[in-house]
Parts: sequence; structure tokens; C-alpha cells
Amino acid sequence: MKKLIIPLLISGVVIYLYMSRESKSRKPESNSAAQYNDHLVQLQAGVAKKMNTLMASFKSRNSYEMNTHLQELQREARHAVEAIGDTPDFMGNTEFRDSMLELMEYIEGICNNEFLTMVGILSDPDGFTSEAEEEQLKDFENTLNTEGMRLQEQANQAQQAFAQKFKLKIQPNPIF
Repeated sequence: MKKLIIPLLISGVVIYLYMSRESKSRKPESNSAAQYNDHLVQLQAGVAKKMNTLMASFKSRNSYEMNTHLQELQREARHAVEAIGDTPDFMGNTEFRDSMLELMEYIEGICNNEFLTMVGILSDPDGFTSEAEEEQLKDFENTLNTEGMRLQEQANQAQQAFAQKFKLKIQPNPIF
């Protein structure tokens, strides 16, 4: 009886580990273009939601709130970059994945630079911003609007091409 229980326990542990690894994986099945598209779009939507929350918190000028939302966006962007980077190409198509990766890397970069600077400027306890800081905020907004929109458009075009190639109906998912 003991000889039978040990192999069964080992088999059970191996199956459990395999199943838990598979359930945690958010990668799409290799044969479904719709799942592949949804996988990338869900990652983008998670980042967009966190970015919108951070942007809304700028109005409050509450240092704790802005820092909390910035950290959440940084984690979400890092997760998206890693998940998209781990996603294989789909039947030879790399443009969609690569353009989404470039967009997420851009967002991760602005989290660690421009957004961090913005939080510092807007966290002034007196609510005072100098002319130089105001100019810096405007420059950031212009950069975000031009570069962010360029990368967003590039990702949208790659998604459209992917959808046409695999006969999918999609809706735009803008971040910027």
C-alpha cells in the first residue's frame, strides 16, 4: 500500500504544479488569433486604466495619492512589458506584438522619468508651481501627446493589419 501511495502523491504534486502553472499563464493559445489579440489588448487596457487614474490624481495634488497611483502604473507597465516580451509571435506576425511592446516600454519609461517629475512638482505642499515648473509640465504634456500618440497610432495600425490578416473584428483601445 505504501508503495502505491508515494507514486500517487508524486503524480498528484506534479499534476497540481503543472495545472497551477498553466492557470497562471496569460499567454494565448497558439492557434487563436482572437485570443492573441485579446491578450495584448487586455495588457494595454490594464495600463490605460492605471494611467487614467494617475492623470486624474494630478488634479488633487495629493502627494500620497499621486505616488500610490504612479507606483501602480509602474507595476502594471512593467508587467505588460514582461508579458508582451514573453509572448511569442503569431504565425510569423511580429509587428502587432512589437508595436505594443514599444508602446508599453515608452509608458514604463515615462513612469520612471516624466511622471515621477510631475508628481514631484505637483506634490508641493503649498500648491505653488514656478514658471519654470509650469513650462516643464507643458513640455511634458506636448511630448506625451506627440510621442505617445505616434506610438499609439503605430500600435493601432499594426493591430488593424493583424485583424485584417486573420479576419478579426476589433475596436480601438487608445491610451493617449
